[in-house]
Amino acid sequence: MKLQLIRPGVKFRVCAIDVADGPDMDCPAVQFLQDVKAQRPGSIKTLTNLLTIHANAGPILNKQKSRLVRDSTGIYEFKTDENDRLFYFYPSHIPGVTILTHGYHHRGSHKGNPLDAQVDRAMELRRRYQEERPDVC
Repeated sequence: MKLQLIRPGVKFRVCAIDVADGPDMDCPAVQFLQDVKAQRPGSIKTLTNLLTIHANAGPILNKQKSRLVRDSTGIYEFKTDENDRLFYFYPSHIPGVTILTHGYHHRGSHKGNPLDAQVDRAMELRRRYQEERPDVC
């Protein structure tokens, strides 16, 4: 596991988890952003703006755009009006860093709660990060 720098800023460095073991890149958050750029241009503009604001000004207080997903998980999300969500967390041992895990596009009604599975995935990526503690981006 490695970290890829996504957005340097005044308040935070926004990095993304790269799960590849070798020199190749396998970064779920970057892949999600590339997919959004190709499929939903309005949404990528919103996400790019949210990442830039977060990096330069700090946590976004508008809960329609960024929020703690579930109490006690430590997993947050950036949200767009186009139903795209980009999950992240703050590593406790490195101040001034935000780590993106992956993204998700909600496509209407699903059986059960699809958000639960996405939060579980983000928590698993955070757990792996905490075990491996890769170098800071």
